[in-house]
Amino acid sequence: MKGMPSMKRTDVMVNRIGKLEIPDSRQFDSRHLAPKESHETRIAFVQPRIPDGNYLPNLGIMYMASILIRAGYQVRVLDENIHGDVLGELVSFQPNAVGFTCVTAAVESSARLAQAIRQFLPNARIVFGGPHVTAVPVETLTRYGVVDFGIVGEGERSFLQFSDACVRDGSSEPEVLGSIPGLVWRKPDGEVVNNGPAPLLTNEELDTLPFPAWHLLPMEPIFKKATHGLFTKGKRIMPIMTARGCPHFCGFCCRIAGFDLREHSIPRVISEILWLVETYAIDELYFEDDTFTEKPDRAHAILDAIIELNLPIHVKFANGLRADRVDENLLGKMKLAGVYWVGFGIESGSPHTQKLMRKFLDLDQAAKNVRLAKRLGFKVGSNCIIGYPGETRQSIRESIRYFQHLELDSFAVVTCVPFPATTARQVCEENGWLTDRARNYENYWFEVFKVSPLIETPFLSADDLRRAILWVYIRFYFMNLKRFLTVMRLLLRKHVPSVLMGTDSAGTALSKALRERESSGRTGAPREDTRERNRTKALPYGQRPGDAQFDATGRTLEIRPGCIVCRACEAVAPRNFAVREGRWTAEVLKATPSSEEIQGVLRAVRICPEGVIGFRRIRVPDKVPTSSLPKPTPE
Repeated sequence: MKGMPSMKRTDVMVNRIGKLEIPDSRQFDSRHLAPKESHETRIAFVQPRIPDGNYLPNLGIMYMASILIRAGYQVRVLDENIHGDVLGELVSFQPNAVGFTCVTAAVESSARLAQAIRQFLPNARIVFGGPHVTAVPVETLTRYGVVDFGIVGEGERSFLQFSDACVRDGSSEPEVLGSIPGLVWRKPDGEVVNNGPAPLLTNEELDTLPFPAWHLLPMEPIFKKATHGLFTKGKRIMPIMTARGCPHFCGFCCRIAGFDLREHSIPRVISEILWLVETYAIDELYFEDDTFTEKPDRAHAILDAIIELNLPIHVKFANGLRADRVDENLLGKMKLAGVYWVGFGIESGSPHTQKLMRKFLDLDQAAKNVRLAKRLGFKVGSNCIIGYPGETRQSIRESIRYFQHLELDSFAVVTCVPFPATTARQVCEENGWLTDRARNYENYWFEVFKVSPLIETPFLSADDLRRAILWVYIRFYFMNLKRFLTVMRLLLRKHVPSVLMGTDSAGTALSKALRERESSGRTGAPREDTRERNRTKALPYGQRPGDAQFDATGRTLEIRPGCIVCRACEAVAPRNFAVREGRWTAEVLKATPSSEEIQGVLRAVRICPEGVIGFRRIRVPDKVPTSSLPKPTPE
């Protein structure tokens, strides 16, 4: 692949699942891929905040970060949802280039932050990428003069070539800029040039990509904040994407990954899942494929492998499941694989609107599959778009009646958002159906309860849309007591803890007051630090015969097969050991190394005070005398 060095493949295998040989995750882990002779070029990525209530870290920039690490760059990733002072951290890092990933709703705020960056880092190159730039590349650079360059489509190839030529080597020659596929740039006279998208990565090229560079983010705050929708089971949720692209032609979709479906191999997918569990102790996996069920045989194979692994994780498909392309066999395997939630993108219950959208879903089969999923014990959700260009009051009533007969646990109703470069927007522009609010890109996100339409047609006024959506929510949630109580309970569980702990703006002052009170106590004297004492008391919990044995102080240890070691502090904990702070969940290989190898990894026998950031697999003997072990370092 031009501009992307091929990853050296190894023959090391850490597991075999049926006939699948699972490659060693170390060959994809960017923490181990930086070359010995790195250069000092610094590149930062920024994930902007959008106010839609959902949050998962962005896969795109994390793939880009891992590619650059492998090429020898110094990389930093900042997420406005997590980092408090993004501008200050950028100024401290002093990057040579700053890349933003921009959905339409985030492009305005990204431009404002870029303007501030320009004041403090005048020589840093500002680069925008993501769905919005891909949809309207020339408009983006024309409208936002602070943006120096744009990246169109998949960025792994384009951004690496740009970084090598323009950031590391400092070239700004038009001949060089014009040779980089996927780059949008300006000529000296100000004319914006779009080189066109780079060729999409093939299946083989996708399999050479490193895993996302999650180690560049503070994972514990992310785990506390990560959410998508009302229903979650895990507390350590991470996303994964097994394929890119979608062959369908839905008129409301930007489809920046192209129409061609390109896939990671199944061994590569399973290797990444194992890596996420072992490295970050995740307990819920969120699939972000646009269309996971497009190839049923592949979906079955992935689910078979997950079932064989028997991992202690929950699985959620909030999207990527076409409701007329599942059956009892596939749903049954999903249940065995730990899937608890399936989200079907039905979009409309009206055949007329389905044709306008060019979705062409078999609505009768979709309804049967929703009932089937409920019978198998899944939580089932769906969403409905109201106000698609050309939709009428009659088709809205027809759609609402359809959804009312489905046994859904969650139902999101939104107005149509006319994203740039979609068929919906083209129809609206041709007919003059965009409202004044549509001129501001910051309004381009899905507002569930606050209805502010961006489209108004002769068939449906903005007031019609507001009334229709309000009535749907009243009928679906407030006139069903069981569903209403469930949603209220989930909302309280989701938002009240964040207020009390200060993880949202409403709770910051309260959290600060509570911390000050805890630090001083009622009499003003310093409170005893009980964290280490509590960890020591928790150690005996969950021990089983054959596990590591701790005494009352946690100072003596007998290592046996099944122990695990924390990556952060190299502390040892028993197999399947679980405490509130440590979350020990992984296991090690059961083999017999020498006592010297054990001594090399044991530095202290305690639960990591910094929070577990992962596990290292070690091999342990049947028994090692406790006298041969190093004494724990005093805190």
